[in-house]
Amino acid sequence: DTIISCVSSCNVSLLSDNSEAMEDIALIDAVHMREASEHSERVRRALNTTESPELLRILIDYYFTKGSRGALKILTTLKSSHAQDFFDKLQECIHVKGTRLGVLRLLAFALNSQISWLYKISGHPLFSSILHYLRVRVCVCVCVRAYN
Repeated sequence: DTIISCVSSCNVSLLSDNSEAMEDIALIDAVHMREASEHSERVRRALNTTESPELLRILIDYYFTKGSRGALKILTTLKSSHAQDFFDKLQECIHVKGTRLGVLRLLAFALNSQISWLYKISGHPLFSSILHYLRVRVCVCVCVRAYN
């Protein structure tokens, strides 16, 4: 019983931490730069202090749904401890037709930001998925461009 209550209280505190961070995520693209940077910094801190991948997953979903520049900045400054969760979420998203281009864009921005841990993608199933979709899509794109 003691272990169960401890786990339950840990989960409740994790959810309350995430709910505050989720509110900050919604405000990272605030009109005023000062507000936006404060909220972005809170989200970064929350990402660095939590071991749960849920906040990262929510941030990636927010980026895909809103096209958020603030989320993009945070995602392109992640630490290596988030690499596996980052790749796992992108692996899920690349199989959804509406987010494939977003995944490629996000990875392009990450590459441009020179994230030190991005090389780890070669050992993740995401890499073969990207190659699969690029191989299929490049031929179609080349044909469409040639037609225009």
